[in-house]
Amino acid sequence: MNNHFSDSDRIIAFMRRLILCVDIEPGASAILSSHIGDLIDKVRAHERAQRDMYWTHEWTKRITDEKDRNKSNIVNIIQEAWETANEKGWHSPSPSLAESIALMHSELSEALEDYREHGDSSFEITTSPSGKPEGIAVEFADVLIRIFDTCKHRDIPIITALMRKMAYNKTRPFRHGGKRI
Repeated sequence: MNNHFSDSDRIIAFMRRLILCVDIEPGASAILSSHIGDLIDKVRAHERAQRDMYWTHEWTKRITDEKDRNKSNIVNIIQEAWETANEKGWHSPSPSLAESIALMHSELSEALEDYREHGDSSFEITTSPSGKPEGIAVEFADVLIRIFDTCKHRDIPIITALMRKMAYNKTRPFRHGGKRI
């Protein structure tokens, strides 16, 4: 038999051959067909459960692997943001937390100004004549760089906080708080 046939396909083919080979009364044939149908339904349900269990395991494994890779990538990005800021002198003297937060806010303000000036076209990443990348995405990247640098510099557990907050947000009701925006 071909390996690409499922167990239920094999059972159906076997039962059809069996019914053709056996001389049985018409009433018994209907009962037998009913029992065969029940058996086939059970085999198909078992096959679906096995297939679902396999894919659930595979996707869980893939998602876990992806989360681990992403966490590793974020850790590397945080480290690189801190190293670059340190190499470029932004930790000498060390800025206060208030200064760091103000600088994060200034990057968001730059994103807003870019949007006010260019509208939706500001979503594209462009390059200035001097070679500097520009656009809302770049300003958002600056916000993340500032956040990552500050968290690394001050030993703030941003990844743990991010994962815990995202898990908590999943438990909240739809549009919690009753706010319009």
